[in-house]
Amino acid sequence: MVQKGGMDLNINEQESDDFFEITIQIPKNKK
Repeated sequence: MVQKGGMDLNINEQESDDFFEITIQIPKNKK
């Protein structure tokens, strides 16, 4: 998820929610 501009931030905010959950699961998997 690469942000190309400030306008992308608005759309990225919603995707960030999903991405955040996935990011949290990665460290848990590593343990």
